[in-house]
Amino acid sequence: MITWFHVEKFRELYHIISPAKHGKLQSRPKYVSVAAIIFALAVLSACLPAPAPSQSSPVLTSEQSAPPANRHLIVNIKGIAFHDYNGNGTKEYNEPVLSGISFEFWDKEVNQRFKLQTDSYGAYSCSLPASNYQLIIGEKFPGYNNQPLRYLYTSNNEIRGIDERIYLTINKDMTYDLALMQGFLTLPFSIVTSAYVNTVFFDVDGRENFVRDWQGNQETYDQHSGIDYGVPIGTPVIAAAPGLVLSSEYNRQSGHVIAISHGLFITRYGHLSKRNVRTGDKVTRGQQIGLSGASGEWVGKFPHLHFDLNLMILPKIDVYRDINNSDTLSFWTVDNKPQYP
Repeated sequence: MITWFHVEKFRELYHIISPAKHGKLQSRPKYVSVAAIIFALAVLSACLPAPAPSQSSPVLTSEQSAPPANRHLIVNIKGIAFHDYNGNGTKEYNEPVLSGISFEFWDKEVNQRFKLQTDSYGAYSCSLPASNYQLIIGEKFPGYNNQPLRYLYTSNNEIRGIDERIYLTINKDMTYDLALMQGFLTLPFSIVTSAYVNTVFFDVDGRENFVRDWQGNQETYDQHSGIDYGVPIGTPVIAAAPGLVLSSEYNRQSGHVIAISHGLFITRYGHLSKRNVRTGDKVTRGQQIGLSGASGEWVGKFPHLHFDLNLMILPKIDVYRDINNSDTLSFWTVDNKPQYP
């Protein structure tokens, strides 16, 4: 369902991250065509099924799917908040806990709020009536590199912005962790893959005959609108986030290429030697979708995976935060530090 939240969210993203030409990041006018946004969102929502919640998670897909409340029963909920580096919802040994995270469980039907904050160990606990709640995280807290934590793991099948409406059924004693991320993408390779070489970054300068990558260096080429990972032909390529396969096809320029929708965003994987998914397939983070290769006319001199990110109807954007442009954001789960899933 299209809501004004989606429209305003898209307008915000359009204003903050707006490539004018070939990846150039700059501000756009604050107001854009609402009709165009609604049309684009309507098309996307028609293509995307409602995300299925994890069976072990209390997260609901919508307020309407909530079971009847039993407020006479008092239940306990506890958990920890942590920076979810690999986007799987499970705390690993190297993932830091997050203290001072303020949030609340809101029983909208009776307008009862339970306001909480994680302690110095990142933990919280609460006793409350069994009911259906909306999880509200009041603000974007700083994480690695002092950049905001903007996303929350809710299940293997979806990603959520922390300012989205997240509904929970809390009807028994349970543990619910706040697995927070700065972006939503992990590397399109498994950790067992040999280290990639000859990485070519996005050209954030955008002007012809001028090149600059996100670090202010020249590890890119003129108007390059993605990342090239130099890996051997046949290297397994995996989904960088959960989503829906919008297309899996061959074209002359990019060769075998797969496009995956992640809500407002689309990732593309080009120059593959093999495609393992079809249009309409649902994929989870880390699922193998194909093999790297050297297909297509634009592959250049060496086999590689071309990986890029699109924001709906806008041109491609860099997955890294430009360290020389404070208006840009990183879309990796850890700011400018891509992780394996």
